[in-house]
Amino acid sequence: MTSKKLIFKAILTVLAVLLFSVAAHAETTTYTVRLGEFKTLAAITEYYRLIPKKLQQAAMVCREGNNYILNCGAYFQEKDIQPLFMNLKELGLNPRIIKQDFKHASADCGPADDFFKAATYPPVSKPSSAPAKAKVYADLKHPDVAGHLASVSRTLLPETTTKVYLSNRDVNRIICQNGPIRDVVYSQEKGISVKTHENNAFVKFLMAPDPAYGHMMYSDTPSEIYVVCGADSLVYTLIAEPKNIPAQTIELASRKKDIRTTLSVFEGLAFEKKILHLIQAAYKDEVADSFSVTMVNQPLNLFRDMDILFSRQVIADGEGLALKEFIISVKPTSGEKSIRLEESFFLVPEITQKPLGIALERMSLAMGQVSRLFVVEKHTD
Repeated sequence: MTSKKLIFKAILTVLAVLLFSVAAHAETTTYTVRLGEFKTLAAITEYYRLIPKKLQQAAMVCREGNNYILNCGAYFQEKDIQPLFMNLKELGLNPRIIKQDFKHASADCGPADDFFKAATYPPVSKPSSAPAKAKVYADLKHPDVAGHLASVSRTLLPETTTKVYLSNRDVNRIICQNGPIRDVVYSQEKGISVKTHENNAFVKFLMAPDPAYGHMMYSDTPSEIYVVCGADSLVYTLIAEPKNIPAQTIELASRKKDIRTTLSVFEGLAFEKKILHLIQAAYKDEVADSFSVTMVNQPLNLFRDMDILFSRQVIADGEGLALKEFIISVKPTSGEKSIRLEESFFLVPEITQKPLGIALERMSLAMGQVSRLFVVEKHTD
């Protein structure tokens, strides 16, 4: 055999060894979906029961020190595990794709069904009395949350940062009034799932295991959500705070058309007449459709002998004007049969801080009567 043939044969042998080594290495690497790490048997059992029966067959329980690890599925190619990962994510869980050594995983892991059948649980003491039933939505009684849901308009404007409360257990809906949703940008590591369809986005906060005890917890981590909306690609910035409340619906509005309409209403009027026009429209309940109206209905305890209710707010978008309407009455406990009113009584910070105009419906208030108070102030669009 010539020297050239020997060299050629040696090269083929080296290539074969290298190819075999690469193939062998590829077959020892797998991808799995990590569902969580748990410190107690009860915690991993609780989480395992959240997985559908058909997916439980692919679940594996691993041990790492004192921790229990729950994985699901094993594939040699990462692209093959993506459908399983998305399926588990849509269930409201918080899965992660993990790359692992196949031999090591096989040695430390076993089928979840076999593990739970053989698991020995500590005895559970019988409670002396039936436990009190937990409230479904505990945050609804919190004053800040109740006031926010009752008084804040759920319609948001573009290019402003708005804090909103969203349900941390139900699916929330975001609606783009001005066309399809083009993109939603958010931090996936904070445990949020978003699906879009035409002009709708559906936001779900995912559950995650408690790092100390392992049992599943609903999210309480605020997150920024940026929604690109409509033909003009307007950007809406939401600071979403997950709360124990029912599913919320947020509407993303474009005020361009309303602003043009509002400007036409006030066109040609002097500034003082714009203020007067806004008061007259509110007094006659002839507020233009292009104005933003928010029902507030918030009592204000400011005077000894008078009750004041902040009834509503009317905003003239594009004109920099806002009107507040208050309902005034004599307190039933007051010793006064009638009260003389003056506009200056109501120039207090709790009512207005940037007043431009003020008007009273009546200047004298008797017991059993009501009077409407209108305050116009500056408003930043």
